[in-house]
Amino acid sequence: MNQESELNKILTTDISNKNAQINDLKRQCLNLEIEHEKAKSSSYKSNFNLNLYWPIFIAASIFLYGFYLSAFHTAFFRDINKFALGFLIKSGQNLVKI
Repeated sequence: MNQESELNKILTTDISNKNAQINDLKRQCLNLEIEHEKAKSSSYKSNFNLNLYWPIFIAASIFLYGFYLSAFHTAFFRDINKFALGFLIKSGQNLVKI
């Protein structure tokens, strides 16, 4: 009789503990699935933004490259022309018609 009560006690406590562990693991699994879905939707949103802004980035880069190249070209050759004209005028050689 004593053995039966101990066996009954072990079975009931072990079963209830195991059921609690199973429920806890189910909750953890559900939380992982929810986190996975959130990460998946966030990744899709990031990819969408990258695909949306990539052409804008390329166009802006080309525009800025052209703008700074033009500004450098204009400033550099304007200064060279002024220097050359000043040099020619000072040396007395009027080779360039203004």
